[in-house]
Amino acid sequence: GGLVKLFCEEGVIGFSIFLFILFLVCKAAGKRLKEYYVEIGIIAVALLLSIGSNILSFQLTTRIFWFAVGRCATAIAEKKSEQEVSV
Repeated sequence: GGLVKLFCEEGVIGFSIFLFILFLVCKAAGKRLKEYYVEIGIIAVALLLSIGSNILSFQLTTRIFWFAVGRCATAIAEKKSEQEVSV
């Protein structure tokens, strides 16, 4: 599958960083679930599909996946800017 291939190509450290980034993004977007439920769904479905296939290497689906990750990352940026304003 795609995740196994990613693990083999990147190694333990690279795969751990990849999962850590996804964890942070989904955690931040999960706090604003009403705004980012579509993006979290895209990320979850892409990761589930990549267990059996190599969906993360297809150019069309990779763009959609990383766009969803980027949209969820805006939750982190918004949270950081709110903290700076309140301080």
